[in-house]
Amino acid sequence: MAKTDRPFRPQFSGVESFDDCPTVPDPTAFAEGAPPVDIESIGADHAAVFERTTSPALKDRLGTQTETDWPEQLPSLWKGETRIDTPGIIAETSTTSPSPTYVSITQGAAPNAWIFLDPEDESKIVSANVNRLASVGSFDAHLTFTNAPWKYTADMSAGKSLWCNTIVLNEEGDASYVLSADAPAGEEVKCPAAPEDPGGILGELDGDGLLGDDELMEASGAVAAHVLMKQ
Repeated sequence: MAKTDRPFRPQFSGVESFDDCPTVPDPTAFAEGAPPVDIESIGADHAAVFERTTSPALKDRLGTQTETDWPEQLPSLWKGETRIDTPGIIAETSTTSPSPTYVSITQGAAPNAWIFLDPEDESKIVSANVNRLASVGSFDAHLTFTNAPWKYTADMSAGKSLWCNTIVLNEEGDASYVLSADAPAGEEVKCPAAPEDPGGILGELDGDGLLGDDELMEASGAVAAHVLMKQ
């Protein structure tokens, strides 16, 4: 990682567009033995270096026994909102305030990262976790995937449970409605029932009604609902 003497100041959503993001430095600047990178000159507050890892190596590093890959529609960065029916799971103070949400899904051993922002101040991350894909089910009009806990925010319960997510994707694969249910780690989790009218659900993704539909969540057996758009 590049060395810097500047104090660390977290900033999670302080830019208006990609044009405001720091410029990308020459990768050789991060090579072992290279002099410290002046991150201030590229407009960054801090820097990190990531190494691409093959699927088997990542599987061993995660300590997971699964070799399941994500369905090809899902790997991407997704952005949207999450509503939980019980306050406290992702630090929500009100069930009427959906939390802005980012989900990053990758292939290989299939880790997936979830970041939840404060509904009142999107510059604050209130909860974050990384899960491991445990299983996938594919049906005519929806998918299910089960997540095993791996890394999570200590004071929140979002990443400590075993979660099953039932996801309905639009035809283009760039918009989704997700229903989630959880169970304590080590126990069996029951996946939420898929919506009876997937087409009708997808037709409402641009509105605000889905995340406030208690009857839909209750009928499916879900404790959380997400509307997510591929970025």
